[in-house]
Amino acid sequence: MKGFLVVVVLVVGLVSVFFGIEKSINSTTTLRLFELVTPYKTQTILYRHVDNPDVVIELQMKDIGARGYLRRTVRVAPGLLWDSVEELDLQSIDSNEWRRVDEYVNEHGLKGG
Repeated sequence: MKGFLVVVVLVVGLVSVFFGIEKSINSTTTLRLFELVTPYKTQTILYRHVDNPDVVIELQMKDIGARGYLRRTVRVAPGLLWDSVEELDLQSIDSNEWRRVDEYVNEHGLKGG
């Protein structure tokens, strides 16, 4: 019983310290932390590589709550444990290497499209 009380006191102490720290952090910092935790999700696969169709160029979006969505265009190549992601500019795409596919994935489940 004594061990249980010690654990409860530690948890209550940690929670109170966390909320005390959170109150001292301004709202901008909290939003930045939220942006770091939220993952980008695929909205549209724009291009597939001609020689290796598993390598794609995607339009990805990240939900940042009331402030809307962040957008990025990335080249995604599958890896052994995780995919390799590299941001790129659509102006730098060689049309001989990439085939336009415009596959609507909609991982966010947005209406329309």
